[in-house]
Amino acid sequence: MSYGLYVENADSRIQIDSDSTYANMHIHHEGSITAQGDSGGSAISGSPVNYTYASSDMLFARPASLDGPIMLDKQVYFEVDNMPATVWYFVAKPASYFSIIGDYGLQVYSTAGLVFDSRAMSTSFEVIAAGNLAAGTTSQTINIPSGISMTDVYCLMNSCYSYVTAGPALWYTTHKRYQYVGQSIRVENFVQSGGGPVSFSDFHWIIARKL
Repeated sequence: MSYGLYVENADSRIQIDSDSTYANMHIHHEGSITAQGDSGGSAISGSPVNYTYASSDMLFARPASLDGPIMLDKQVYFEVDNMPATVWYFVAKPASYFSIIGDYGLQVYSTAGLVFDSRAMSTSFEVIAAGNLAAGTTSQTINIPSGISMTDVYCLMNSCYSYVTAGPALWYTTHKRYQYVGQSIRVENFVQSGGGPVSFSDFHWIIARKL
């Protein structure tokens, strides 16, 4: 950068970067929902909170049971084991989307406008693991440090989904999902068909801790 503000913490994680958008995301909305797959009741667009999600939003979620898979069915509905079941989620947005309350704090601007406001940080999150599960690699296990409670661990939903394609002679189910297994999360990327699981396109995944 030729000018601006860049801050890292002791773990070399970016706290503020005036040249970036996603480095300055904070929790804008959070809640729980009853997941029912594509049978309704768990849509993330509009309901359950009468809230319109922007394409730049980051949607994180976890199963309340902390057990089994979580994904988006057709990129619209939460899907977990033993539905109906509760899913906890939060939506992260840049600081420019927040209604700021309070008179004191730190603001950072770029040429595009406000990128950081410390008064918006009453609830936030940190990325604890991220990567790309390439086509041809069907799973990867991420061990969460023992000092982190799994109730605070959420997974990015934007790039994961489950979708079933059926025809008269062929069916297959595409999965890009996360599996909660004890103190770990297994990231999975595969296609199930009559011939068994096969790899699909890359899966860009992020696991975060809600602070």
